[in-house]
Amino acid sequence: MYIKHIILSFFLLVITIDIVAQNILDSINYFIGKADATKTKGNLNLALEYYNKALVLVQKTKNKKLILQTYESIGDIYQMHGVQHDAIKFYKKGENLSLEIGDIQRYARILGKIGVSYSNIIQSDTAFYYFEKALKHIDTVDNEKEFANIMLEIGRCYFRIQDGDNAMKFYAKSYTISDSVHEYSILAKAANGIGNCHALDKNYEKALQYRKEALKILIDQNIQSGRVDIYNNLGNNLMRLKQYDSAHYYFKKAEYLAQISGSTSQLSMVHHSFGDLFILKKEYTRAIYYIENALALSNQNEDAYQKLVYYKSLYELYKATKHYKRSLGYLEKHMNWIDSANKASKKKIRRV
Repeated sequence: MYIKHIILSFFLLVITIDIVAQNILDSINYFIGKADATKTKGNLNLALEYYNKALVLVQKTKNKKLILQTYESIGDIYQMHGVQHDAIKFYKKGENLSLEIGDIQRYARILGKIGVSYSNIIQSDTAFYYFEKALKHIDTVDNEKEFANIMLEIGRCYFRIQDGDNAMKFYAKSYTISDSVHEYSILAKAANGIGNCHALDKNYEKALQYRKEALKILIDQNIQSGRVDIYNNLGNNLMRLKQYDSAHYYFKKAEYLAQISGSTSQLSMVHHSFGDLFILKKEYTRAIYYIENALALSNQNEDAYQKLVYYKSLYELYKATKHYKRSLGYLEKHMNWIDSANKASKKKIRRV
């Protein structure tokens, strides 16, 4: 009788453990599902909350594949928020873990994302190092999506250091590959990037063509991600063509989506665009309000490129309004950021 009791207790313990494990797994799937859904809808704050809840449970399971997936997802949210050092922290955890379990595809992708975060804080030498490292581990035949995405991010990095020629080469490569494999989210971003390069050359009509194409891709494919950038760029494009009402319309659409996402980086970018619009309309009081607000928002994230642009805008704005002391203060800050950015290595990636 005693032995039967021991056997029964053992089986009850096994069943209890299985039930607890299943409950934890169900909770993990629930939180990750909710996080993915809210991220798709653009609510980054809520998505981060769900991913963090999932991570607590995932770490209890010691399932390295799930832990890796969650590290990368949390890194993505921080990167979108503009909190680049936190993004890098989680990506580097993912970098080490992906090597440990031999997931080379994810390893290469995470290397590319680390490169993006370094690009955003104007450490282009480090960014190029990670991009090049990522390229060494991407099978360009079997993994064209990741290859197209790395090409896109290298193009963006070149664009941020105002190297339009190299930016165009990498954006064009990304565009061609993503189009051939029907990766529409990357394709839209590549089209937008090509538009940015044309805008850099002040060819605003050509830039508008590509930006409209990018928006059409997102609408046709019902893709929400990337719309803030494209609405904002369309507004800037139309503003340069002196279509101020249309520019204002697209800025408002971008602002609405940025507010929903909770991304201070995106909202900061859009408010700077509003400021530029009001400068052109000579509504300087409104321009000062928006650009100062853009700068204040940028202080909540780590996008160094934004600060570089905003300091220059405020220098020019206060100079135009004859606030010379304040103008010179922003010029000095702008030049300090320029000096910092110029310390980046001149290393270039030649693979196209």
